[in-house]
Amino acid sequence: MKLDGIEITVRYKPIRSLRLSVKPPGIVQVSAPVGTTERTLNQFLLPRLDWIKKHQSRMAKSIRPPLQLIVGEILPLWGKPYVLEINSGRATAKLAETIMLSAQHAANLDHRKSILENWYRNQLATAIADLQPQLEAIVGKSAESVSIRWMKTRWGSCNIAAKRINLNLELVKLDPLCLQYTLTHELCHLIVRGHGHDFYTQMDRCFPRWRHAKALLKQDPIGQSFWE
Repeated sequence: MKLDGIEITVRYKPIRSLRLSVKPPGIVQVSAPVGTTERTLNQFLLPRLDWIKKHQSRMAKSIRPPLQLIVGEILPLWGKPYVLEINSGRATAKLAETIMLSAQHAANLDHRKSILENWYRNQLATAIADLQPQLEAIVGKSAESVSIRWMKTRWGSCNIAAKRINLNLELVKLDPLCLQYTLTHELCHLIVRGHGHDFYTQMDRCFPRWRHAKALLKQDPIGQSFWE
C-alpha cells in the first residue's frame, strides 16, 4: 500500500496485533493479523507517519558511498578499518597491516568485488567453524547446517524444523560480538520459536552480553552491501 507517498509492504500473518518496522535503507513493513482491513491499517499508520519519516531520514544519512575498490579505500573487517592495497597477480586477497588484493592489472570492478567477496566469505566461514561448537554446547542445541548469504533485512534466520541457520555475509565486517550474538540468537530459536519472555531468558542464560551486541548491530545500516 501507499500512504503519504510512502511505499509500505503489508504481510498478513496469524498474529494478534499490528507490528511496524522500518529497515535500511528505509523499507517500511507492517505485519498484520489475517483479515485486517485497509481502514484499520490506515488508522494504525497515520499517527506513526512522523516516526516512519524520521527513521527513513536517519537511515538515508548512514548510507555508504558505492564501493570502488581502489588503492587507499578503507574496508572493514571484524569491526576494524583497513586500507586497501591492490597489486597485479593471481586473484587472491589477504590480511596484513592492510587488506591486500591481487588481481590482473586490467581486472574490472566486478572481478575485484568477486575476489573480495570470496575472501570475506572464507573469513566468516572460518570464524563460524570455530564458534559454532562452543555456542552449541552453551545453548544445548545443534544446527544441521549454517550457511552464509547476503540478506537485505536480516542478520540471521533459522528454519526451525530443518535446523538450518543462515547468517548474513555482512557480519564479517562487524565486531566479532555481532557474529556471536546472531548465531546464539538463531540457536536459541531451536528452543523457543518467538521473541517472548522465554526466548530472552534463554539469551540471558547463553549470552549475557547480548544487549550490548545488539546495540552494535543497530549502528550498522543493514540493507546496503558491497555486493550490490
